[in-house]
Amino acid sequence: MRTVELYCEPCGASRPFEQPPCGDDHGPECTGQECAELACVVCGHALLVGPVRVIRTSRVTHPKRVTHSAPEVRPAGPTPRRRAA
Repeated sequence: MRTVELYCEPCGASRPFEQPPCGDDHGPECTGQECAELACVVCGHALLVGPVRVIRTSRVTHPKRVTHSAPEVRPAGPTPRRRAA
């Protein structure tokens, strides 16, 4: 079982973390290196460390962007008149 020293948020201090037994049925050849869970030996707080594989099961579609033009800004007060030349 692997043990490392890490900061434990609930304990507020550096504590030893151990890798719990594999519960993901990786099989008898599982060395534990495939598992990313570590647990604080003092309070049991769990951390996920290392690479985590994310498998996307469906394509994510984004709605079309709607663009709005900015409203025309006019100065306050009467409109200045042009002088005749």
